[in-house]
Amino acid sequence: MDKREERDAMLKAIEWRVARHETQGKIGIIPADDDETYIKILEYMQYLRDIPQDPSFPDVEIKTFEEWSK
Repeated sequence: MDKREERDAMLKAIEWRVARHETQGKIGIIPADDDETYIKILEYMQYLRDIPQDPSFPDVEIKTFEEWSK
């Protein structure tokens, strides 16, 4: 798997949490992720989108959400 495919897979793997948060909020359920975590997830997704612009791309290590959010 090349780096762009790896990045795309990581984006797909976390998108469901954004959809869940938005859906739960719209139907009046307290979201599983608090607002602070939701914002961190959105920022992480932007980190993933920005990876191809990294000067060392494709020789970059792509962090998981847990690694990135520490």
